[in-house]
Amino acid sequence: MDSVPDVKTAIELYNQLSELWGSAGMYARKWLSNKLEVLQSIPSSDCATEVDLDSGELPQVKTLGVLWSPVEYVFKFQVNQPAEKCDQTKRNFLKGIATLFDPLGLLTPYTVRAKILLQEMWASGVDWDEPVGENLSQQATQWFNELPALSSLKGRSKTRQKRYLSLFTCLATRAVHLEVAFSLDTDSFLNTFFPMASQCSLPENVTCDNGTNLVGGSNELKDLEALDKKKVQDATLNYGVNWHFKLPLALHFSGVHEIMIKAAKIAIYAILNCADITDEEFLSAVVGAEGWLQEWILSLSGRKKWRGNRADLKVGDVVIVMPTDTARGKWPLGRIVKVFPGKDNKVQVVDVQVGKSVFRRPIVKLCLSEH
Repeated sequence: MDSVPDVKTAIELYNQLSELWGSAGMYARKWLSNKLEVLQSIPSSDCATEVDLDSGELPQVKTLGVLWSPVEYVFKFQVNQPAEKCDQTKRNFLKGIATLFDPLGLLTPYTVRAKILLQEMWASGVDWDEPVGENLSQQATQWFNELPALSSLKGRSKTRQKRYLSLFTCLATRAVHLEVAFSLDTDSFLNTFFPMASQCSLPENVTCDNGTNLVGGSNELKDLEALDKKKVQDATLNYGVNWHFKLPLALHFSGVHEIMIKAAKIAIYAILNCADITDEEFLSAVVGAEGWLQEWILSLSGRKKWRGNRADLKVGDVVIVMPTDTARGKWPLGRIVKVFPGKDNKVQVVDVQVGKSVFRRPIVKLCLSEH
């Protein structure tokens, strides 16, 4: 049995396995899938005998000793009812246990009780066909009475687990580091902090969420407890780290952090594209997102105009005028009609025509349009 993410991959897997086994003189039959599109690409003579493609329904089939429901994508259990009247002996009890076939160990919490009870029967010294004691007989009867309830149990279907990101950023350089957390408790947070410190060096001061700003964001997070501040501080006490925890529900106290979080989400979504992935694939995506953030975030704080020579603005250049009393999205375009060089022959002030009006502005209040 195998699981693949989509129909195309399943069909390719069937073709590869058929070719591989065919080269060894083996011919696989009784194929079954939970997708009709896959079964339609397989010859009907090679599909499981229970499959009827014309009906459009997928049957339950027995595999590995249990029933598999392709529609629900779960395992089910079929048990044989024990005899209504049966003496509780070692032989009869062992016969009842043998009727329950569980090669995958899905029923271990139930079958282990029977194994322990059988050991107690052996320890009591009774013969195979000799009735066991009253206490052992009651336990065996109770175990048999619970046996029919297994028919209503279903194995796990596809599981989804949440993963979280701890985002660390340097407020001086805007460098970003991402670590994957497997839960929202304090230990998981510390397990992301120390790897970051090993790679990027220990910080002296850390400003951190305390976790309560997540409470109420969704039903799944209502039971979330805040980070154990004392535990965090004690774990890093010997390293000289000073912790500063933000107030709950005060996201506006850390606008820089929220910008980084939003950028990290955009990067992760762009890489994963809502795909179902494994932990290894998620770790790879996080590394890719971190690399993108390192390049993009650092470019935002670049001050190129102070670091090197730049061509002067000249007559005819189209610029964006940045007035102090106008919203950023409404800054007008203008065209330079006259320039005024300084003593160093560098243009510092220009006349800009905006519509029918001409304004004199310093170049620091202008942004050269790329087009």
